[in-house]
Amino acid sequence: MPKLTPKQQQKKLRRHNPIARTTTASGSAAVASNSSQLGQQEDVIPVINSLPLTSSPSAPVSLEEDEKVHRALLSLNPLLLTKTSRVALLAPKHMLLQRLLHHLDHHRLEVRKEAAGCLRNLCVEGQWSGREQVWNLGGGATALAQIQYAAEELGLLPKTDRAQVVSQTVPEAVGAAKKSEEMNRKERRQAAKANKTSGGAAATPDSVAPAIATPASAAAEADAHDLHLLHLSLLENHLTIIWCLLETVTSPLWLTQLNKSILGGLLCSAIARGASAYTGQASSTGKITQKERDEIKNAELDVALTAANVLATWIEDNAAASASLVGLPVDLAEQVVAFEQGGNSSAPGTKSRKRLETILDKFGSISSKQASAGKARLDQMASAASLLSTTRMSSPEDVQRLNLGLLALASCSNILTALPAAIRAWVPAPASATSSCKTLMQWQVSEATPLLLQFLNNNGSSQLWTASAKSSLASGGEEKQKLQAESGMDVDVQRDGNGEDAQDEGEDAPASSLTTRKVDTMTLAMELLGEICTEAGSEDVSLLPGSTLGDGDSEDDGEDMEEDDDGDREGSEDTLDSEQEQEMLMLTEADRAGASEGKDDDGDLSMEVSASKPSNVNGTPSKSKNGSGGSRRKWESPYSTLFVHHKVAAAILDILSAQAAVESEFTGTSLSSRDFTLASHSTLASLLSAIASYGQPPPTHPLEEGSRKERQVRLFQKWVAEQSESVRMVWSGLMPWAERVQTALAAPGAAPEAAQWSSAVAQPIWTSLNALVVMHEGLEVLPISLSGGQDGQSDIERIFTTPLMTMMSYKGPEGAHAAQAASLIISTLAYHARIPVLAIADAGAQQLSLLERNKFAADCFLSILALYTSPSSAGAGVGSASQPSEILPLLATLNALIDLYADETSTWDEPIFRSYHLLGKLQSLTRAEAGGRVIRERIRAIDKRREEALRSMAEETWENWGAWVGYRVGLGLGE
Repeated sequence: MPKLTPKQQQKKLRRHNPIARTTTASGSAAVASNSSQLGQQEDVIPVINSLPLTSSPSAPVSLEEDEKVHRALLSLNPLLLTKTSRVALLAPKHMLLQRLLHHLDHHRLEVRKEAAGCLRNLCVEGQWSGREQVWNLGGGATALAQIQYAAEELGLLPKTDRAQVVSQTVPEAVGAAKKSEEMNRKERRQAAKANKTSGGAAATPDSVAPAIATPASAAAEADAHDLHLLHLSLLENHLTIIWCLLETVTSPLWLTQLNKSILGGLLCSAIARGASAYTGQASSTGKITQKERDEIKNAELDVALTAANVLATWIEDNAAASASLVGLPVDLAEQVVAFEQGGNSSAPGTKSRKRLETILDKFGSISSKQASAGKARLDQMASAASLLSTTRMSSPEDVQRLNLGLLALASCSNILTALPAAIRAWVPAPASATSSCKTLMQWQVSEATPLLLQFLNNNGSSQLWTASAKSSLASGGEEKQKLQAESGMDVDVQRDGNGEDAQDEGEDAPASSLTTRKVDTMTLAMELLGEICTEAGSEDVSLLPGSTLGDGDSEDDGEDMEEDDDGDREGSEDTLDSEQEQEMLMLTEADRAGASEGKDDDGDLSMEVSASKPSNVNGTPSKSKNGSGGSRRKWESPYSTLFVHHKVAAAILDILSAQAAVESEFTGTSLSSRDFTLASHSTLASLLSAIASYGQPPPTHPLEEGSRKERQVRLFQKWVAEQSESVRMVWSGLMPWAERVQTALAAPGAAPEAAQWSSAVAQPIWTSLNALVVMHEGLEVLPISLSGGQDGQSDIERIFTTPLMTMMSYKGPEGAHAAQAASLIISTLAYHARIPVLAIADAGAQQLSLLERNKFAADCFLSILALYTSPSSAGAGVGSASQPSEILPLLATLNALIDLYADETSTWDEPIFRSYHLLGKLQSLTRAEAGGRVIRERIRAIDKRREEALRSMAEETWENWGAWVGYRVGLGLGE
């Protein structure tokens, strides 16, 4: 197993705990306020000694002894919040963890709750080392058993369907159930060691799993309302323990145990109850006052938030858990995961595709009951997501409410990400989804995206960014915020023994804390939108269950393709046989919607798998027949829905515009706002680059005339031409950001943090700009204007040359991002040099002609090659092993020149390439005994093991360059 480096730990801390995990549980506010006095060594030891061990001769039976233990746990709780007292408490001689685990089975519920609170605070504050100790002593199994007990008492799980208590999770040697006389010498030695570690009694399956019956004295010690709150607090504490263990423990046994437990159904039920509590439907135990109702409501929300965090963490990269949650067979997910991890391809006609179909045939049907349960769990998460449409972040309670909805969406996204691409289309939509949504991905695009956009628009006002900037200045700079962010812990209110807030954050806590939480929530929402944009086309490679296919799908699709164009019929017949299996993957939206009406007798989808009739549901042409029987073809894709119908790009730019109006300089931007800006540009880049992937490839990869791919590209180009106004708007909205990034990097004496962040955000900005141009490959008009400029600098210099030189000269910590941005600028300039016409923004503007743009690009590329091939710069670190990514601009330049001048019949070849003798200049720069040797040295400096993909790309590019130069020389056109 690879070692976990500190940098990886910080990454996990920032990724996990996305929503306020309270820093304390249980323990009175009065005791917490005196923790500094109790934190002395002489006060710690008596508290520990008052807690009996598992090996004690008898458990406390008297009320006086119970109260003594209860007070000891109350005093112990705040001591775990400070490092000094925590280190003293965790000394091996005190055996604190064994004592706490023992009291999780106490006969008094209040003692259980306080012991669970202590263990929870230890996991939260102790982080990695403390959590590992809890895991090694069987704390995971104990927490799961207590979760099941509390959930059944709260009605979240039916008692009649109580699952078998999970087996112990202590190490194998500790959990050995052999009798002493049956053990060999080694096993007896290990058992003795385990017996000593666990406090004198070896752990067995019976002793690890705690009693889960309701304490007999519970009714006597509390009324129904207080008992309800105790169960909620107990459940929240143990869910947090599981959450912490999920962040730390990577044991396959641990995940397998969770995957087979009742955890999935419980978490979804808790999330749904927390969401319903906000709609005035909090659970109750009879006639209660408004104050008691509010107490239950707040407690249920705490449980729901913790459950949502546990769910999002548990199913992340966990295909088995995700499959179990949505009603798919776990074995199916595991076998398909193994298939994909083996490097197999599911492309039509391949041998591995047939193996995949064989795997799917093993699971001929999915029971209606199993599918219905999965849809019901997804519906519970969807009910929480609906909170996003009804709430603004005007108070801390509103922030928590919205966090619950965001975490529910995060879990849906994690489900699709964790499952193999081949079966993502099998995940059904929530039961409450509209009839047009058949899969979870379709629901995310059609219904979840509007919820996120509504939330972002409602809360991304200028007031938020003003408050964020002011709080950054008031907090004494960015370093404090940076350290807090890297710690992974968010400050929240403390809670007393009854689960009540010790202080009202809205009144006593600083406003900056609430503002930071608002911005963090906005960032999480934008990241979720980015994941939807990234995964929207993932169903392209999915194999749909057979019940979603019509009997005549492939025939109808074939007829429709023949109706596309009379001029294409002859060419299409030549390619139809070779593409017959790929044709079967294409299914129009109308056909799929009509074929998906099949239901079983119970009204639930009976998912009969038919691997021989797969379907591709995204990015396909669709047909819309009119009354006369004709057909109209257009490009249809989830990305079209996101870009045109939901207007995601326009919404993101509007929010960024409101932010930019407040934060005029990057150096004055708070750290949390920077994270939101980076997330916003990354989301926009994901959407636009995904759309651009459907476009025409560069000239070096010509399409076969009349092929299916060529017809699809032609339909995509028609769609792009219709979006010219939107493209112009997005380009105009992004250019100010590109200029601000370039200014921040070029400013002398700029703060290192600002320059580092600017180089990082430059990459997604230029990814978006490049994608907008790539969409127009093969078109005659690009709806972007480049005029002669003013003040002695043309637009093309201002947009390309200045930022390009800035990115290439930046050598800071984020130099890799700057190098990638530079390569994108080069690629974008190359597209501008070969698209014939640019749109004219102003009637009096002096547009740059195609030849002017082409000549400018050629000169720019020559200067870059001269820089990289200069012997004096060979040791400057460009392309060195320490900074291998710095070779990216060189590779982009070589590829741009090949694409630009690959066709000797182009309109610019004779007036530019031949007239200016570019071939001779390029040969002199890259010949073997001069610049070519320098380039080869830079390529060889890339480590094959650490940077395998980059090394392979560099070698391929250099090989293509040699072949292209040889081809142009062989033409003998007097170049």
